[in-house]
Amino acid sequence: MARRKAEVKVRRHVERITTKRHTYTIDVKGTRDPENHAIVIENAGTGHVDHPRIRANDKSDWYDTPTMVADTIKGLRTDEEKALALCYLFEGTRFQRHNGDRHSVHPPTLLGVYGYGICGHTAAAFDALLTAAGIRSRHWEINHHTVTEAYYDGAWHMLDGNCPVFYLNRDNRTIASMRQLEDDPDLVGRTQPLGGRNHAKFRNWYTTKPYHEYYRQHNSYAVQDKDLGFVLRPFERFERTWYSNHKFHGQAQRPEVPMRLGGGKFVFEPDLRKVNILEYLRDGLTYAKNLTWTPRKSPVLRVDEPQDDVFDRAARLILDIRSPYVMVGGRLRCRLHKRGRGKRDSVSVGVQNYDDPSRAGKTLAQMMDQASGDFDVDVDLTPAIQPWGQLGNYFYALVVAMGASAETDPPGVTGLDALRLETDVQAAPGALPALRLGENTIRYCDDTRGPRDVRVVHLWKERTDGRPPGAPEGLAPDRREKTDSLDPTLEWRQEDAGSGVVDYQIMVSRWAHCRLPHCPNLYGTIGGAATHFDVPAGWLNPATTYYWKVRAKDAAGDCGPWSEVASFRTGG
Repeated sequence: MARRKAEVKVRRHVERITTKRHTYTIDVKGTRDPENHAIVIENAGTGHVDHPRIRANDKSDWYDTPTMVADTIKGLRTDEEKALALCYLFEGTRFQRHNGDRHSVHPPTLLGVYGYGICGHTAAAFDALLTAAGIRSRHWEINHHTVTEAYYDGAWHMLDGNCPVFYLNRDNRTIASMRQLEDDPDLVGRTQPLGGRNHAKFRNWYTTKPYHEYYRQHNSYAVQDKDLGFVLRPFERFERTWYSNHKFHGQAQRPEVPMRLGGGKFVFEPDLRKVNILEYLRDGLTYAKNLTWTPRKSPVLRVDEPQDDVFDRAARLILDIRSPYVMVGGRLRCRLHKRGRGKRDSVSVGVQNYDDPSRAGKTLAQMMDQASGDFDVDVDLTPAIQPWGQLGNYFYALVVAMGASAETDPPGVTGLDALRLETDVQAAPGALPALRLGENTIRYCDDTRGPRDVRVVHLWKERTDGRPPGAPEGLAPDRREKTDSLDPTLEWRQEDAGSGVVDYQIMVSRWAHCRLPHCPNLYGTIGGAATHFDVPAGWLNPATTYYWKVRAKDAAGDCGPWSEVASFRTGG
């Protein structure tokens, strides 16, 4: 009998953190980057933890717009470089799908929560990023599309973050403005990004001048002072996953699951028998009225003073749930005790959505005088949490109301013995702090005043299914070698040719750092495993130094590291 291949185990790293800033390492084995599963931040202490965040390796934590900008433009000098870098920030971090949430034009929300949107979302978010970088900007509505312009070097320049793409003027140096594209739409037609769509069909979008209009003001949602910070109350944890929980905003209108969807949940699960949660209340997060804690009796969290005709208001436990990640569902599980069948012996569970005051609170479960005893209650909060309009939900209040009659003999007793509250959220998988093969440097920080006790858990599966290709070598021309051609052939070697290379990605740049393409026609995949690239004619200028690099891609879809940067100089 053939032996079954052993299942790859989920690896786990647990880090206990008690300081405001903490750095640790995780060594990931295998032969490829791992399959990341989840990251959990848990408040294991007795105080609230404010805005905990995790940064893996050199990847931005995308906490807020200024952080995203600072991480993206680090080391760049000119406004042109900065604007281009912010344009290409959208490359691979978003895909085309309407998300139905006007909040999502905010850059961290678009890229960190959803990871998808349409051109209008991208243009407004790009506009906000440029503004945060100190670069004047505006975005345009044109026929069938929305684009962004950046102002630097005394002129406007159109940058389309949705593709991303830009169009060079005839000088093969300056990026064209919207007005220049209206007057010379062949600048669009001649641009063919490597491995991308044919832009000739977009040429006519720029000729329909009566349809064109730019926004004189920034989108208010895009430039709002907002971040992805959250607060963990004691006994609460935040789980984020690279895989889908099949819940997402707007799924009632469009039920097909987005092609890249991450998930997560906030879980509040105090041990009511051991901990008096009434001691950990904090304004704006939790509120309790007429409740007392009796650890040696059941129920342990109970109505303090029963109700009668004079004192007739029920006891309440209100949990305010706030999240920078759009809420897509929730569930309350609790163990209830209700002794008494009087008219005031009751329990109800409801949700109030304060993001939309026009919607009244919704009661989801109710137990009146006809029931008495111990009950395990499981309430789906999703119908009250997930809205169906054009705004995602980022805040709700859970209200557990409990009544106990003082008019019976003996008086009624109502309360809770256990409580678990889950709030499902969306989280863009491309924005999560992913581990990679080898040693990973993880940095934690928070804004907590006072002590904290935080537990961070990383979950991943190691991969041993082959190795990604190595970096190409022997790039030629190099070392500013002079070439008489304005369309030279670039060549390289792939020493591990047996690693299954199926394509190469190449970039030709006019900057020595080679982080940004000279033009879209000189950046992208070449469409095969040949170890050479013929530069298309008409894009290089004479007597100019250009820089280039290349990397290999295998059949598994993994790219190897970039080569060293090479350079050449055109004649003339």
